[in-house]
Formats: sequence, structure tokens, C-alpha cells
Amino acid sequence: MQRIAILGGSGSGKSTLARALGKKLNLPVVHMDQHYFSAGWVEPDHADWREKVASMCAEDQWVMDGNYSKTFDLRLPRADLIIFLDFPTWLCTWRVFKRTTFGFGKVRPDSAVGCPERFDPQFLLYVLNYRSQRAPKIREKLIELGTSTRILSSPNDINKFLEELTI
Repeated sequence: MQRIAILGGSGSGKSTLARALGKKLNLPVVHMDQHYFSAGWVEPDHADWREKVASMCAEDQWVMDGNYSKTFDLRLPRADLIIFLDFPTWLCTWRVFKRTTFGFGKVRPDSAVGCPERFDPQFLLYVLNYRSQRAPKIREKLIELGTSTRILSSPNDINKFLEELTI
């Protein structure tokens, strides 16, 4: 495994898993949020973003975490393994609430420079609706691709996966 894509709802642990896999497999970690946003949570031009993602995907090795479904066509076919974190809504919501509360005003290591943690009602709505609205489309895409996929549905699943992983 040289290229691993990690998908899942906000608060599911994508970045944490990416760091663990990067360390265990000695692969560079790409947190897509760091490359997507500019300071102040400014979003990029769509064409520029796709160009940037294509460049990142062209690398021989990576663990890339983030959804950004409009770039699935660039990333997922290049991945040797796709991990989908399909966690319960309540758990992801709790984790996002906790992260926002305790990290408010601070920039997380996996976030873009100048993008401090904040309370965003629209983002909360995204988290609450992710499993019912987005997850089914991701599952369909994974079946369509036929790429090696692991669906992990709990923190225990992640721990077992990491324990079973051989270098």
C-alpha cells in the first residue's frame, strides 16, 4: 500500500487515522483541509482546487484524508486502499462539539493556517445529515470503483485494523 484515501464524516477520526497510518507505514500524510482553505476559511476556485488535488494525487505515496467528493474522480482511482469511516451520527456530532468547544479559536494541526476552530451552524447541519445524505453516495461510489475498500464503523474497528495491518 502506497496510496491510501480516508473518507468519512466530520468527527469520525479521518485525520487521526491518517497520522497513525502515515507513521506505521512511513507514508506522507496529506490533510486535504490544509490545502483547500486559505486563511479565514476562504475557499479556492474550483479549477485551481482540482489542479492542486491532481498534483497531490500524482505523488507515488500518500495517506490522504478528507471527503471533497468533487475530487473523487482524481483521488479514488489512484488509491491502493480506500478507508471509509462510517460512524454513527451521534458520535461524530459529539466529537465535533467537543473539538469546537475545547479548540475554539485555535488552529488544529490538520487545518489550514489561519483557520481557527469556530462554531458554524451550517457545518453542524452538514455533520447531522452526513450519514443519511452523503454516506449512501460514497458507498455507491466505492462499489462502482471496485477498489480495495475497508469500511470501519467504530473506534474498535479502527484499532483492530491498525493492529492487523502488516508492513
